[in-house]
Formats: sequence, C-alpha cells, structure tokens
Amino acid sequence: MRKTGRTAEQRQRQEHWPAPPIGDTEIADRELGCLVKYMLGDECGQGGTSKVIAGTEVATGRPVAVKVLDRAPGEDAFFATNFENEIRILRALAHPHVMPVLDAGLTDAGQAYLVMPLMQGGDLWHVLEAIKAGHERILAFWTRRRQRRAFLQLASAVRHAHRHGIIHRDLKPSNVLFDRHGHVRLSDWGLAGPPGSLTFAPEGSHRGLVGDSSHAVGGTAGYMSPEHVGGVGRDIGIRSDIWSLGAILYELLTLHPVVNGQTEDEKMVSTRRGALLDLRVHARLGEIPKALAQVVIRALAHDATDRYATVDDFAAALRQAPWPDQMPGRLGLGNPATDKHTWRSPAAGEGL
Repeated sequence: MRKTGRTAEQRQRQEHWPAPPIGDTEIADRELGCLVKYMLGDECGQGGTSKVIAGTEVATGRPVAVKVLDRAPGEDAFFATNFENEIRILRALAHPHVMPVLDAGLTDAGQAYLVMPLMQGGDLWHVLEAIKAGHERILAFWTRRRQRRAFLQLASAVRHAHRHGIIHRDLKPSNVLFDRHGHVRLSDWGLAGPPGSLTFAPEGSHRGLVGDSSHAVGGTAGYMSPEHVGGVGRDIGIRSDIWSLGAILYELLTLHPVVNGQTEDEKMVSTRRGALLDLRVHARLGEIPKALAQVVIRALAHDATDRYATVDDFAAALRQAPWPDQMPGRLGLGNPATDKHTWRSPAAGEGL
C-alpha cells in the first residue's frame, strides 16, 4: 500500500483557511423557506439592517449565503434603496476579490434578498479576534506573508471599484471575507456611491448608521475618514477609502484599532481631532519596520491631500516596504482613559 504522507486533515490544515467560529444562532423566521431554490440553515451574520443565513443551493449542492433585508416600520424605503444599490454595484463590479451576486429577488413576505457564495473562511474581524485569543490553527495559517497577500487583494478590489467610479465608504474588517483558501472577497456595498456623495438617513432611521438625530451618516465609527465623520459629502472620494484601508492595515499589523474610543461618539471625536494610536511606538520597538509604518501613517493622514492619491500608489508603496515576521507584542494600547501612545495624524513625509 502506497504511503500518502500527510493525512487528509493535515493537508486541510495547511492548505485551507481554518475558519474561526462565527456562532450557531438558530433562525426563528422559517417563513424564509419560501426560497425553494435554497435549503436554509443557521444565521451566520447580522448587520444593522440585514441578516445573513447559511444555506445550500438545492440544484447544485453549492454552499451559499442568503442576505435578507430586515423589515422595519418607517425604514423600508431608505434601506431598500441601499440594498438595491448593493445588488446593482455587485453585478457591475465583476472582480476576483469583489463578492459576486448569484441571485436576488423578493421573498413571499416581500423581503429583499441576495444570494452570494458562502465564505467558509470567515471574515477579518473574526480572524483578528481569533489571533488575539491565541487560536493555534488560525495563528499557524494566518502568517504575515498571507496577511500581506490578503491585504493587497483587498486593495485590488477597492482599486477596481474606484476605476468604475465607485467609493465603498464602509471598509472595515467585518466586510473583508475569505474563502477556505484565504482569498479575499469584499462585501457590503450598500453605502457605496460616486465620489463627492454621502449617505444620510431620514429622520428616525438609525440602524447601521452613526451620528446624532440631526446628522446620522452611513458608515462605521473607527474606520471612517475625518472628512466622512465630518459629513462633508463633497470631500468623500478615493482618499477617504484609502484612509479606511490604512485603518484596517494598522489593526492587521498591531491587533489594535487605530482610533481611540469605547463608544461611537468617542471614536468619531478622536477621528475628527486626528488623535490616533501611534504606530511609531511599534516601529521603535522593532515590531513594525519603520518603512512600513511610514506607509501606513501616510495613508492615515488627517488631511486627505497628504494621503496617497490612488490605491495603486498605496499598494506600490506597500510592496516595496518590508513586512514584519512576527505578530506584535501586547502594548496595552486602546484605552482612551489611560492610553499615552497617541499622536495627531501627521502630514505626509513626517519622519519616525
């Protein structure tokens, strides 16, 4: 009998992305079973305005994710428009690292839904949480080399959207999904739109939005650029997405979010003031190469004109910069009440 070398389990551990746990909440609304083309299972994701249900396409046996818009009195028209916007954009942006739409329509109950491939590798938020928790299989798979590859795949998806005149406007770790091989699919395009525009909610509608009752804006505190937080639509553009990419990369490199604050309001205030956690602390400790830190700091410049002009420029700088070999130590950063390692977002070119 011929020896096979590694066992099947060992090969899977090495070759496939080990998905961190994402919960096993049972779905109460079984009326969604009216989607007869799909066998629906457990809820695997929940957003401010929708839920995602794992399922199987009956005809092919293909694993799928069914995203269903929640119904809420007084909010249907606004959020239905965003949902339709996401479907339209995903169909237009055919790209290896943009989430594809397999199907879309309305349930018998009138709920809008879209069907996507099921990303069995989880999302970046769960991956980062698993790394922080010391999950051995995730740490073994999620090497710095794979981190770099995945981030550049994310950047290529954003660049593709920009070339089609679309700004994502909600880039964050939970919207960066992975297949079982660790390849990126960028999701959640409901807030996306052309440069110079911004999504505001009608009065009384705040699910999935941030800000007070007179200024609720679409986005996620901690990953929104200063001009986005300020609600200045004409200033939202390519460099706003670049700031958000910089925030994601900071967190990927340090395991800490870049923006100080425990609440949405605190994070928005910190972003407006440019009071971000200081990547230069990690650089001085040798955890992050100084050249790489400088690239991230430029992407996070408070003034949009000091950031990279395009994702191509940002990605080119990243390719030239050395990446760290090891995960960072724990510096105790992130508590706005005690944190002393903050800096005002600098102008481009400021040295370390």
